[in-house]
Amino acid sequence: MNLTVRTISVDQHARWLRSRPSVSFLQLPSWAEVKVGWRA
Repeated sequence: MNLTVRTISVDQHARWLRSRPSVSFLQLPSWAEVKVGWRA
């Protein structure tokens, strides 16, 4: 099994989240903006 990790845009991530039946608010890119010192 090969695993590839790459950078994606906030829009790509948000689009993927919308395609899932259930997600946590902690997965939202905007959550990083709420937490001091965190980055998306």
